[in-house]
Amino acid sequence: MAQHAFPELDSLEPPVDLQMWRPDWDFGPIEGFPVYTRANIGEVIPGLMSPLGASAGTNVLDQGFILVAKLLGTFEPYRDRLPPGVVEGTAGMGAWVGVFYGRAYLNLSLITEGADLIPGTSAAAVEEQYLGGVRNPAAPPRRLTFAERRIKLAVIPMRCG
Repeated sequence: MAQHAFPELDSLEPPVDLQMWRPDWDFGPIEGFPVYTRANIGEVIPGLMSPLGASAGTNVLDQGFILVAKLLGTFEPYRDRLPPGVVEGTAGMGAWVGVFYGRAYLNLSLITEGADLIPGTSAAAVEEQYLGGVRNPAAPPRRLTFAERRIKLAVIPMRCG
């Protein structure tokens, strides 16, 4: 057999376990918010992201989602359920934007939960807009906690006043 610069290519087995391999700059899913989608973000960020784009670009997008949620008053109910570092803006700690195998995905679980707190929309409406239909039309609407109902009622005067 001929000697060459890459002896690992002589093996029939791949040099890494392809079932477990993920690029170093991938992050997500986050616990408690497992559903992600390429809808919408796939048109904005098509194809594979560079390592710099995956770490810095998605961090900027995530901070934009956090800012909007704070301005709408809908951030507090799930703030404590997010991974440490998300609120501070630590790179590679995205919540609303995840990176899987180099592609950006939106966290549909977080987006729909936030939509339940905004008057005039709901998780079902967001699912229909992103997915083209409601995932489970027989499911009852999510029951808001007392704190979430207070936030939803407080958002109406803030936007009108």
